[in-house]
Amino acid sequence: MSDIQRYNIDLYEWISSADENNQKHRRAIALILVSFACLDSYQLALKGGIWLNLVCKSPRMSTDIDFTAYFDPELKNQIRQDIDNALQLSCEQFGNPGIDACVHNIIQHNHPIFPGWQIKIAYSVQNPYRSKPSTNYYSIDVSFNEPALYSEAKLVFSEGGQILGYSLIDIIAEKFRALLQLSYRKRERSQDVFDLYFLQERMEFDDKRKEAILTALMEKAKATGKLDNLHSKFLANPDIKKRAKANWNQITLTAGFVPEFETCFETVISFYEGLPWQSESSQIE
Repeated sequence: MSDIQRYNIDLYEWISSADENNQKHRRAIALILVSFACLDSYQLALKGGIWLNLVCKSPRMSTDIDFTAYFDPELKNQIRQDIDNALQLSCEQFGNPGIDACVHNIIQHNHPIFPGWQIKIAYSVQNPYRSKPSTNYYSIDVSFNEPALYSEAKLVFSEGGQILGYSLIDIIAEKFRALLQLSYRKRERSQDVFDLYFLQERMEFDDKRKEAILTALMEKAKATGKLDNLHSKFLANPDIKKRAKANWNQITLTAGFVPEFETCFETVISFYEGLPWQSESSQIE
């Protein structure tokens, strides 16, 4: 594992940089993140769209929060109480008057390879003109049994506290894995193409970084038990492209615009095929 990367995050600036409607959403997300920074007894690594929005200023604003957990899933009841306590503390310290938050429920998904939780947070705001508060629900997806991170990152909040996060290498590797497994999981999702295109258009990737991405991808692919024949042309599968394109226009709901799919997908394929594959028949050992 390489050195830990550090990202300094100003959550107040992150909130104020959004338009009025998205500020409400970001305020709730920020409160939840600050609360999770208090969960010192649990190793949770932030990843996904919120990571990209915070660290890389991605225009796509995810509707949920994604974590990988490195502890026993049987701690569900214990962590629920600890999250509730942390939310209450954060409401008192950082929330505006009239804000309350608590765990609504935790649903356990017993996937044979990657079990997980969906934690639903009830976030309530008291309206002085109504007798009952307005309540919205925010989902936190927690996955278990993921391989160790290629490298770790720390997201340090200027408001206090920090959380473990994926590194950029792990983010890209996971995005590629999500694309590669669309066919066998029979899923349709387009955000991975958007996110990978966004990163590739704005960052430079030298040979060392490409080698690290491929190493991390191989480990994440191996963990699925389904991608044991990974090679440089795997992403050219027409079914993967079809499934990635299926909901493409919905990107505008979270990003505010939608780029041309063919351009994005070809850029992503070119980057994938340009990783330092040993040969056309490279496989996971």
